[in-house]
Amino acid sequence: MEPARAAALVELGFDFVMAQKVSRFIEPDRMLGHLQAALAPELIERIVMKHVRPFLERQHQRATDHGDLVGDALTDDAIDALRALAAIPVRLDKRFLQSVVEQDGVRHLIREVTEETISRFLGSLKGGQGGGFMGSVGRGAFGLASSMGKALLGGLGPQVEAQLGRASSAFIDGSLNLILAHVVEVMATKESAQHMADMAGMALEGVLDMPASQVWDRVAAVPVAKRNALLAALPGVLAHNLTRPEVRVAIAEEVALWLAVEGQRTVGQVLGEAPAALAHWRAEAVRVLGPLVAEFAGSEAFAAWLARG
Repeated sequence: MEPARAAALVELGFDFVMAQKVSRFIEPDRMLGHLQAALAPELIERIVMKHVRPFLERQHQRATDHGDLVGDALTDDAIDALRALAAIPVRLDKRFLQSVVEQDGVRHLIREVTEETISRFLGSLKGGQGGGFMGSVGRGAFGLASSMGKALLGGLGPQVEAQLGRASSAFIDGSLNLILAHVVEVMATKESAQHMADMAGMALEGVLDMPASQVWDRVAAVPVAKRNALLAALPGVLAHNLTRPEVRVAIAEEVALWLAVEGQRTVGQVLGEAPAALAHWRAEAVRVLGPLVAEFAGSEAFAAWLARG
């Protein structure tokens, strides 16, 4: 077959397909089978290990070479939308906060902060050396005269300090739950929500101005074995979710709802909403399939098929 005739045949085939209704090609029940076949663990594993992992490594090097910022990947409209989103105060639910502060790690952290605060407070009293109000209390209460103050604190300092230390530990042990409850109350206020929104805005600006290479550096800092383990788990995660009844039902429902909107339209009408894209795909179909059709028409297998009538 001549190339021109093959190209004309492909154009006819493309136009024929574009004239068909979308529902002729897509069915909710069959879509699940198509997804399961396309996302088979063996296929996904090969794609992840042979292509995704090397891509991540190459992209890290590109980011280092080019010096791009994270914000360079976003348009001004997208950045404005993110800024507006970050500026929205979100009040945290008290039950959520309560569950957070009950965690051993959080309790330990708050206890450490409380101990450090009280320790600094006591240190400001010791010898009247602290600054601000507490320093003046130390100097004023015990330091009527420099020599008298030194003599007094020199004699009582260690004993008083030990007693205050034991008292502070007892105070923290007996009051930690009250402190945690107060933390919950403070964090749940409108003021805290606004403070967190302000912090989110500052964090966003910091991320946008961060070199993209730093993001990749942090990814690369994760041990290779752990990164590979995460990538290796991806195929199983996809396969697992495609077998979950609730996921399968949700996919079927969404496809059915999409077909209720688009199913009676032709493929050409759907793709034709972007005329330049439709013209591009038509030209690509002719460019790629035209030579294949011509080659296939000249093959022995096609000639034998014609001979069989």
